[in-house]
Amino acid sequence: MKKITDFAVQELPGLDPRVRPFGKGTGSGAKIQVRIQGEDPDALRKTTEQVMAIFRADLRTINVRSDWGERTKVLRPVLDAVRARTSGLTRRDVAQALEMAFSGTTTGIYRDGDKLLPIVARLPREDRSDAGTLPAVSVWSAALRTYIPLSQVVRTFDNVAEDQTIYRRNRVRTITVECDAGDGKSAALFDTLRPQVEALPLPSDQNLEWGGEFESSNRAKAGLMGMIPLGFLFIVIILMALFNAYRQPMLILLTLPLSIIGVTAGLLLCGKPFDFLALLGFLSLAGMLIRNAIVLIDQVDLEIGEGKPPFQAVVESALSRARPVLMGAFTTVLGMVPLYFDVLYSAMAVVIMFGLTFATVLTLVVVPVLYAVIFRIPAER
Repeated sequence: MKKITDFAVQELPGLDPRVRPFGKGTGSGAKIQVRIQGEDPDALRKTTEQVMAIFRADLRTINVRSDWGERTKVLRPVLDAVRARTSGLTRRDVAQALEMAFSGTTTGIYRDGDKLLPIVARLPREDRSDAGTLPAVSVWSAALRTYIPLSQVVRTFDNVAEDQTIYRRNRVRTITVECDAGDGKSAALFDTLRPQVEALPLPSDQNLEWGGEFESSNRAKAGLMGMIPLGFLFIVIILMALFNAYRQPMLILLTLPLSIIGVTAGLLLCGKPFDFLALLGFLSLAGMLIRNAIVLIDQVDLEIGEGKPPFQAVVESALSRARPVLMGAFTTVLGMVPLYFDVLYSAMAVVIMFGLTFATVLTLVVVPVLYAVIFRIPAER
């Protein structure tokens, strides 16, 4: 991407290129966005420059920009009120004359088959691109019934810079500063930039909020988190109905924290963020671990019910269920390998692969031990 950007800058002067890799999912904007809100445009610009300086100081950032862009130089006529009143002109008359000369006024519609094309009257291109034609622009005076040159009612033209675009959010002026991660690791870059940006001293009338992936991920997680307690409650009810007891469900649920070891190690080793899809993978992983624990505990209960000594039933159940549990986990991990190389689902694949591998091995060891502890089964000698 850097090569493409450098080529565009060298070959096309004045171009502000923005190159992004092909993305998947619903998000199409910049990965990291910070919104600065306030009423004073000059103060907003000052804060924006500070934020952009922080972004540019990190060599991992690309496509650093603000949605307001750069200010544009404009020529603003300073109207002489006395002369304008003598000529029977108002500010509105002058504004309409300038708009017609440079932007144009629709005077009619031309029909071309089934197309309607507006007919726009304005100065020729060469006159519109030359600031020297401004004093010669004619303004119609309804009082004098004649055209008055603009130079007769304007004292001077001020050369000022003004914002060409002003965005508002909730009716408040808002500048959005954005950037992308050149190495694709936007979560790590965000964790580095966020404390630096939030440490900036802001005026009392300004506030700062984060957008981009951070906002969309938090919004998605908030909607999901609201349903997790309800889903957990249903799992507990189903487990208690299945075993008609409370100790087996408690033992099954105690196996869920075992997956955190593998998930944490996998994300750290692969350098992946715990994003929304990783959270979905973790919830899917919980279902797989519950299934494995149910298979193992149900086998123990079955063998105890057949009259085997409890300790022998625990040991033989762990050995007999080890192969199907390990084979099921192994095939699931292999199925996640192609997703590891996908840009969108990589973190989810890492969570399932590492979490399931570690938790399955630990489950075959920890579940029999916990079963013996909870049901007070003494070891045979």
